[in-house]
Amino acid sequence: MVNFDALDDEEEKEIFLDISCFFIGTEKDLAITVWEESGWSGAGSLGTLMDKSLVEVDEKNCLRMHDLLRDLGRDISKTRSPYRLWSPEQITHIQQQGKGNVLIRGIKARIDEFYEEFVELVRESSRGIKRKWGLKILDVEKNYFTEELATLSGGLVSLRWAKFPHRAIPSWISLKKLRVLKLCDASKLEESWNEIADVNYGASVSISWIYSFYNMGCRGNIPYFCCKEPCN
Repeated sequence: MVNFDALDDEEEKEIFLDISCFFIGTEKDLAITVWEESGWSGAGSLGTLMDKSLVEVDEKNCLRMHDLLRDLGRDISKTRSPYRLWSPEQITHIQQQGKGNVLIRGIKARIDEFYEEFVELVRESSRGIKRKWGLKILDVEKNYFTEELATLSGGLVSLRWAKFPHRAIPSWISLKKLRVLKLCDASKLEESWNEIADVNYGASVSISWIYSFYNMGCRGNIPYFCCKEPCN
């Protein structure tokens, strides 16, 4: 098994960590969209990881990784900046770093025991500590995505929101840099995508992938998916 440190390219390391924390089971082309928007040559680096047997693509064109490699990537992400948050232990580590800026590439906060620690980190970052996160990937559910968190999320490239609780996408969420939008269990949503784009953002929206349980009614060349099963 190839060691993480044996990867020569920093971009390959970052993409390996993205997959282990966020993109196992995700469509390959969707993940490449996120990486390219991050300034990386996503397809090329992914090809290198596949050649080294660190990542696989299954028959549904989704990314797969051996459990041992997944665990390795997640362990590395606990203490390596930019952080990829998916456990309470990581939040404790970041809070111990003091009041300087902390880079957080992505957050996956969908477990109840994560909630209190997650909310506290958001509050101290958006108010007293004023950390700069550089957040690109956000995977949340219910009311985890708050206006406080939105102040740290202006550069979001990928947003997955399970159990979407609103009738409309809140005005305090910036979609200007978003390329992937996945709303799961969005039965309360009453806005169509055209209304969201026209009223709030006009031609500046460049989203490439949209998923929703609710038929938002998309236009143009945006790949749109009305999920019949829970979004992964």
